[in-house]
Formats: sequence, C-alpha cells, structure tokens
Amino acid sequence: MDALDEAKAVFTDLKPDGADYVMADYIRINWNGQKYPDPARSRGRHFAEFLAREVGGGGVPGSSFYTGINSQGSYIRFNFAKKIITIKEACDKLVNNRG
Repeated sequence: MDALDEAKAVFTDLKPDGADYVMADYIRINWNGQKYPDPARSRGRHFAEFLAREVGGGGVPGSSFYTGINSQGSYIRFNFAKKIITIKEACDKLVNNRG
C-alpha cells in the first residue's frame, strides 16, 4: 500500500502484522508536546490528542497495550480499515510534520 510506504518515511519501526491496524513509532514526528501538559496523561496520550486536534486523525497510545518500561515508548496504534484517500491525506499531513 503506497500510503503505508509513505508513512515509513515518517514513522520508525512501523509494524503491520496481518491485521487492520499498525503499531508505529512517532519519535520522528515534529509536534509540540508542551501544548498538552496534563501530567496525569502519558506522552502517547498527548500525541493522540495532537493527532485528533491538529492532524484530523486518531490513534491509540501504545501505552494502552503495554505495561512497565514498554509503556513509556513513543508508539501509537493506527487502524487502517479506512478509505485509501483518508489514509493518504493523513499520511500527507504527518509527512509535513516530520522533524
């Protein structure tokens, strides 16, 4: 899928695993985490809020699926059971936010 290939330019460690979702590392995305300073929420939750508010997409923080040290990473889970144009538009917006 071209949109996932394009996303690989932005996300590191993109992990499609035979399902309609993918776990991706957002470490290379340029975003202002200070804009969402709620200390009760994880960095991943802040990134998910950034996606919803500023990119127009959504994802589930990786910390929702892991515990301990693994929950502190920079992973987000995306569902890509969407129209190709929707995925393409989201990838384009994220590519433009690459650090």
